[in-house]
Amino acid sequence: MRPPRAGWGARGGPVPDPSPPSPLSPPLSDASEGCTVRDRAASVGAVCHDPSLGETPLAAASPRPIGDPGAGPAKLAKEYAAQYPKEYAAQYPKDGLDNGVIAGYTAASLYGEALTKACAAKDLTREGVDKTLLTITAFGKDFGMSHNFSDPTAPSTRESVIMKPDAGTPGGPKVVRPAEAAAAANSYTPKK
Repeated sequence: MRPPRAGWGARGGPVPDPSPPSPLSPPLSDASEGCTVRDRAASVGAVCHDPSLGETPLAAASPRPIGDPGAGPAKLAKEYAAQYPKEYAAQYPKDGLDNGVIAGYTAASLYGEALTKACAAKDLTREGVDKTLLTITAFGKDFGMSHNFSDPTAPSTRESVIMKPDAGTPGGPKVVRPAEAAAAANSYTPKK
């Protein structure tokens, strides 16, 4: 079974979230109180309505979506389409690329980098790979924000982009606000 299109629930709509909205996403406006959470291929974000954008649902996410013209998403979409055009189109004739491609690519790239460092340190044990993962402090800049894995008790980034659905953008969501961190995200201290 393939993952749902990025930004939409498995059944094609929002999944209600009984918890209050996350303070870790940049505030959109005072109207962001009625947020819901949607399950998504790449990440889970708060979906809100900003009166300045009408009734368009918005989602906070990390990283940028597959249809974004930024360096990382554009290069990945081009390489993926060149390598798998027939296989993907044959298996999913009605669908284009979605953020599942970015999620898989970034996860594999991150662990590939950790394994390369662990191999160079001649320690491919679980502990050795964990140790090298903690040395990765600027990962994924091409996808909109840098991730720092040096503190295993903290989020790798406190930034998110704000997206809205756009039928003309490959993958569906379009970035309407660049990466930034909300004040609550910057002041958040995880329990240790």
